[in-house]
Amino acid sequence: MDSDLSFLFPDKADNLRQLLREEIRYILLHEGDSIEVTFNIAVDPKTAVDGDDYALEPAAKVFTAQISPDGPSVVVLTAKLGRDVEYTLTVANYVRAANGSTLDPATNTAKFKLA
Repeated sequence: MDSDLSFLFPDKADNLRQLLREEIRYILLHEGDSIEVTFNIAVDPKTAVDGDDYALEPAAKVFTAQISPDGPSVVVLTAKLGRDVEYTLTVANYVRAANGSTLDPATNTAKFKLA
C-alpha cells in the first residue's frame, strides 16, 4: 500500500497523475488471488464458470470462475485469500466434464496454502 508509485505517468499533469496512482493502489489492494483448478479431463464450460459452485474453507468468496486459455481442463478462480492460511477447496457436483460425467464426491476437495 505504501509502495512508491511516483515513477508512473510522468507525462501527465500532477493532479491527473495523483488520481491515476490512487486508482492503481485501489486495484492492487482489492484484486483477488488466482487459483488454478486442474481437472483430469476437460470440463463443460456451461457448468464450470459459476463461482458459487466452488466453496472455500475457511470461508472466502470465489468472485469469478473462468476456463483457462491454457486448456479446457483448467478453471481459474479468483478470491481474496489470506497468506499462510490453509484452505480447503470443494467443487460442487454441478460442475461436469465435457463428456457429461460428474465429479467423484470422494475426490472433489483439495487443500492448498498461499505462501
